[in-house]
Amino acid sequence: MMTIDQHWQSYRRDLIPKDASQVQITETRRAFYAGAWIMHEMSQRLGEPDISIDDGVMIFEALRLEIKAFQEWIGKGN
Repeated sequence: MMTIDQHWQSYRRDLIPKDASQVQITETRRAFYAGAWIMHEMSQRLGEPDISIDDGVMIFEALRLEIKAFQEWIGKGN
């Protein structure tokens, strides 16, 4: 499994323009790691006893659909 930094490096290489300013790179990295932190916190919450396995599956499916909707929105030029 890749580390968060390895995913960041791949994201930076593939999606951030080569001529991006250092400020843009830094702010994008902050946002990238903030997203990773939120996903970590959400996945930790799924392990708590008040969330059933079925509820956890539904939560992950809702996250998948939210991310898919965002990808489609980006694909429309946003």
